[in-house]
Amino acid sequence: MVPCLLAGALAVSSQGEPNRKPADEQTLWKLEHAYWRYVQDNDLPSYLGLWHKDFLGWPSVSATPVHKDHITEWITSANQQRLVFKSGEFKPAAIQITGMSRSRVTG
Repeated sequence: MVPCLLAGALAVSSQGEPNRKPADEQTLWKLEHAYWRYVQDNDLPSYLGLWHKDFLGWPSVSATPVHKDHITEWITSANQQRLVFKSGEFKPAAIQITGMSRSRVTG
């Protein structure tokens, strides 16, 4: 199984009421659900849309690190082997927020 990198790649604020998830945390979980829904539905364009244009990572199924143009290969390979991914019920367990600087480029 390919580990999901979204939770590790995004950092959001965790301040808020104990029983209410902050908006950023809800956004993170929605992205996590979307990730696995796109995998299940073999929706490669939407899956690619989740990743930064300069993404570089090392999936567990790859012998070398890959850029965004190769991150769907594990899904394509599984489909060619007639493997089917069926997502179950996701139950958020925990998120630890460490912070993130945000910047905007203007021209």
